[in-house]
Amino acid sequence: MKAGEWSGELGEGYSFLLKLRGTGDYSALVRVTSDEAEKAVKIAADILKAVAEAHPSVFRGLLE
Repeated sequence: MKAGEWSGELGEGYSFLLKLRGTGDYSALVRVTSDEAEKAVKIAADILKAVAEAHPSVFRGLLE
């Protein structure tokens, strides 16, 4: 997607997911909390919904 196609909120959520992945994959001292994991699932669902709305023919059935 091009800059400006997503809301700032979705962009911030995506950045959160990337940071959390780095924490989960590479940090030996810091762990992902259950609250962070719960937030990540909601953000991922919001991003998937936005992508499905932007490309409905590719993601048939996801929005139903």
